[in-house]
Amino acid sequence: MKNTVLKMLFVVTCLLSCQEKIKEATNATNETNTTPKIKTMTKEDAIKLVKPFYDFLGGDATVEEVQPSYHDDWKSFYDNSGARTMEETVGFVSGPLAEMIPDLKWKIMEVYVNEESIVVRGEATGTPVGASFMGTPITGGKSFKFMSIDIHELEGEKIKRTYHIEDWLSAIQQVSTN
Repeated sequence: MKNTVLKMLFVVTCLLSCQEKIKEATNATNETNTTPKIKTMTKEDAIKLVKPFYDFLGGDATVEEVQPSYHDDWKSFYDNSGARTMEETVGFVSGPLAEMIPDLKWKIMEVYVNEESIVVRGEATGTPVGASFMGTPITGGKSFKFMSIDIHELEGEKIKRTYHIEDWLSAIQQVSTN
């Protein structure tokens, strides 16, 4: 329990730090950007905008249903060293991720909205197949459930960038043979 609480505190601290950096970068961009800000959208509109992507992660939507919500040059930042394009993300989700976790589902648990971003607290569930999961030996048939946090940066009424963190370590611990 103590380790779980420490991990959660670490994630929250990282998110707050990330949010400040994003805000600083956004402010610097806005000083030179002539794109008008949109007024804060409703929570319902925000869910309509992001839901197709979470459905796609779970195999319940097509990429054609996802793309209208995103800028053509959208980037997905999965860590501080790089980003994936929409094409790369679709390839990963439809290929290796779907093969590794065929029953993966991603549920939107909470949504927070302002004029610059949509923050989604999500929950991923699934049952990995095979003898190992992310390099760790697993016992077949064990499922996982973990939390994710996504910050979707808006430009106009579309998503320009997404910063995300998932608790894959928790998933590994839940399905490992140890």
